[in-house]
Amino acid sequence: MNTLVTVVVFLLILGVLIFVHELGHYAVAKWTGMRVDEFAIGFPPRLVAWKRGETTYALNLVPFGGYVKIHGENPEHQDDDPRSFDKKSVWARIAVIVAGVTMNLLFAFVILVIAFSNGFVSVSQDLTKIPGAKITHAEVAVADTQPDSVAAKAGIKAGDIIQALKDPATGFVQSINTIQELTSFTKADQEAGTLDQIVVLERDGKSQEIPVTLAKTGPGLGVYISPYLIVKVPFLQAPVAAVKEIGTIIQFTWDALKGFGSQLFHAKLDPNVSGPIGVYQATGAATRAGVIPTIFLLVALSINLALLNILPIPALDGGKLLFLITELLARKRIVARRIENAITFAGFVIIIGLILLLSVRDVTHLFIK
Repeated sequence: MNTLVTVVVFLLILGVLIFVHELGHYAVAKWTGMRVDEFAIGFPPRLVAWKRGETTYALNLVPFGGYVKIHGENPEHQDDDPRSFDKKSVWARIAVIVAGVTMNLLFAFVILVIAFSNGFVSVSQDLTKIPGAKITHAEVAVADTQPDSVAAKAGIKAGDIIQALKDPATGFVQSINTIQELTSFTKADQEAGTLDQIVVLERDGKSQEIPVTLAKTGPGLGVYISPYLIVKVPFLQAPVAAVKEIGTIIQFTWDALKGFGSQLFHAKLDPNVSGPIGVYQATGAATRAGVIPTIFLLVALSINLALLNILPIPALDGGKLLFLITELLARKRIVARRIENAITFAGFVIIIGLILLLSVRDVTHLFIK
């Protein structure tokens, strides 16, 4: 059942992100008077299609992408139709190309504004410092364990959420919601000599009880704690919080991508860069952890998709944008259509190769830890 849920959520997330991206291209193409021949989610073979007006709408089998086929965009299909992509101004074509990336960023922004307004978490800012913000839920999450500590020896792991301490002799349970509570309770137990305790924690959405013997002095458990706070932000403050969050995710993504070419050359891939299988694994972890981690994954992937697409790589939006910028600056096309087509095809082949390479790496990591 967990596998089925993961597959469904994975396909829904991919479908939503692809739809949002391609909708940007489609909407701006229509707005600028271009003829859109096809709007497709996924790559062929085709599962289902229908035609409305001049546009064919299709749902295809391979879910890792999508496309909007604008008349005249392909150099091999040129004619004198005034609604052709190539017949429109450079600025109109640039607007169409950047619309997909813009929609992904706008989508992430809207989701974050709604989420912060109803209660959400942040990786970049202390939401409690925003005027009018309210903590709606607090948890104590383990960021890491100290080497040879009580927690490490007991099997407590990063990502575990400590919910309570339970005295095995009396059955008395002390609920834990803050770092201060964990510190004070373990210190009190140390001073009282009641070192044998049971740590009640949540791992992958399931409750577990782990027996421990607290250290007599010093840190009782030996864990590094990351407070997990769900904070509700006033609606008027939520857009500012959303922009800050997007900026942090962009910076993190950029840091993971920097030097990627050098890593490929040295046959050493950054573990933070994943292919479809890595994204599937992340989806499984997020769905097991709950709604908020799943929403955060959706937001992060939308921003990642935007940043990746705007890179100046042939076959991606950034590569197409680069050709258009050269045309804008030179006030004429300076790259022949057949050369642009060949470069774009080569870029597509390289991207498919990278996806396969990352997928092989991700599969290998499933069996070799």
